[in-house]
Amino acid sequence: MNAPMKKLLLLSIAILSFKATTAQWNQISVGTTENLFAVDYYSTNDIWIGSFNRFVKTGNNGANWNVVYPMYDILNAQIFGLMYDVQLTGPNSAISTGFFYIGNSEVIFTTSNGGANWDFASVNNTVPLPRALVA
Repeated sequence: MNAPMKKLLLLSIAILSFKATTAQWNQISVGTTENLFAVDYYSTNDIWIGSFNRFVKTGNNGANWNVVYPMYDILNAQIFGLMYDVQLTGPNSAISTGFFYIGNSEVIFTTSNGGANWDFASVNNTVPLPRALVA
């Protein structure tokens, strides 16, 4: 067998050896029919999804999802709005940004208790705040 034929045979074997892989996607229901705006994960277990007037979270890799609504600020007032982005800083702590109906303000919130209450990190109704965070 000559050299070009050997190369062709080796190339054929190499091509046949590699299989194309495809991603495996599973359809799940997270418990809300509202639009989902953002998703972040702290670990393979802790995942939060931002939505309209609520967020959805799991602590067991998506086996069960909990819809958390309505959201409350530290004064126990309900927060209405769009959670455009959420970044987890720990399994129970996060920072979120979005357009919330607190005087039509764009806000950045933080939580340290799993989203039960949120603190204002920034509130602005004149200059738009970031709608996407990279933490």
